[in-house]
Amino acid sequence: MRGLLVLLLAVCCNAVSASVDLLTNSEALSIIKRVAGASRKAGFVGTYLHQHGAELETFRVARVVDADGEYEKREPLEGVAREIVRNNGQVSCYLPDAPANPADVKRNALTKLFPALINDDAIAALSFFNVSRLPNERVAGIDANVLLLDPRDALRYTRKLWFDPSSGMLLKIASLSRKNEIVEQYAFTELTVGGVERKQIRPRYAHRIDIFTPDRNRADPARTQVDSGWEVRSIPAGYRVVRESKVAVGNRLTPVSHMWLSDGWGAVSVFIEPLPKPKHSGGDTPAKQASAPEQAKPPAAVPHMLINQGVVNVYTRSVNDMSVVVMGDVPDAVVTAIGNGIAPRVPIAR
Repeated sequence: MRGLLVLLLAVCCNAVSASVDLLTNSEALSIIKRVAGASRKAGFVGTYLHQHGAELETFRVARVVDADGEYEKREPLEGVAREIVRNNGQVSCYLPDAPANPADVKRNALTKLFPALINDDAIAALSFFNVSRLPNERVAGIDANVLLLDPRDALRYTRKLWFDPSSGMLLKIASLSRKNEIVEQYAFTELTVGGVERKQIRPRYAHRIDIFTPDRNRADPARTQVDSGWEVRSIPAGYRVVRESKVAVGNRLTPVSHMWLSDGWGAVSVFIEPLPKPKHSGGDTPAKQASAPEQAKPPAAVPHMLINQGVVNVYTRSVNDMSVVVMGDVPDAVVTAIGNGIAPRVPIAR
């Protein structure tokens, strides 16, 4: 009986090892580079789903790559009718009618450009994952190769990638929590690689709103990188500060300090602004308020708070008289570490 149990255990272990093939760093790097290149440069037309939390969206997308550059049209199939067209670096949104609030259109037009989700920073961050090859699975009618990116720390989500072995195109990608629950995923339901014509990129709608214009944004002081006056002490391993700027948020009259950090797989935004001043009671006259500044109440501190919204985590706290909000599509350990590491930048003595 004991011998039979040993034999069964050996068979099970061999089956598991056969189904999960741990790749070397060079093997993983070679495959991911191929997938990234095909997903950014290949011409294709298809339909994909984007699931994040309880939300599910469907998009139709077409891309042409020729001697003149890259052209892409992305169209949500639910909600307000609109088309997001990319002409190399120029991104515009086309609508059937003029919108009541163009700023809302710009915010809603910003979306991750699946399948081109793997950039150079993400490739460089592969050292933070153990990469395994899993058995093939069908996606969009294609017998897809499957990779599992298992993080070596708590600072990244587990990623599962499905790609076309013929073209290298990314077909599906899922982000999984530590409980192995899917918190976000993109997946093609239909895909044809190649054979796309420029006419398939032309917008049908007449009203155009520019979302991003490279030359204008480089010259726009509001979008130029500036010193926010803040720093993150002890940045989580693999992350870096990509940009610092002053940005307009909502209806605020004063721009908010903004820092953007990333490891290539996830992005974190940090917003820093003065805490709102407490309102004086109606019985206090301006003269009375001015005569007793020492009795003025300090701004109400923002409570330390961690909020989870599917793939996105949000962390808030106060630093001196400033409100700090950290949010990103990263695990809660990352937004907490960045939020707790935010401090005024100490000038370098010269």
